[in-house]
Amino acid sequence: QQQILQWMATNPKIAPYKAEESLAKLWVEQQNSFRQWDAEQQQQQQTNASSDPISPPTILLTTESVNLVLHAWCYSNKGELAAERAERLLHW
Repeated sequence: QQQILQWMATNPKIAPYKAEESLAKLWVEQQNSFRQWDAEQQQQQQTNASSDPISPPTILLTTESVNLVLHAWCYSNKGELAAERAERLLHW
């Protein structure tokens, strides 16, 4: 989130693009973490292991980070394009 704020302060026209890219990378990383966690849980259930349950992965993608990307679009002064990208992000 600090990086997005820095991009917004230094170059608001490219900040939303970089912020979206960063958000997409977090999304992929989070999806991979949850897939791995799910696979480990299933493996533990299949082996009937009585060990402690596996903790879920850390949540990487937060409401705050998504809202910050929306703010980056708002401050980019890109008009209609910014509105379309922000709407797409909300549906995502």
